[in-house]
Amino acid sequence: MRRCPRAAAGAVTQVAIALGYSSSSAFATVFKRVLGEVPSRYMAESAGSRRGG
Repeated sequence: MRRCPRAAAGAVTQVAIALGYSSSSAFATVFKRVLGEVPSRYMAESAGSRRGG
């Protein structure tokens, strides 16, 4: 079963707000600076590795 990209975006927004960022864009900018990729791509790759793909 595939997840809806909007659901992932909502999760990123919730994390951003919980960590005190003013927006998901601000969080994504720092996330990319630290980890080298945007949260949505990181989550997609992480989900793929959990499925074995």
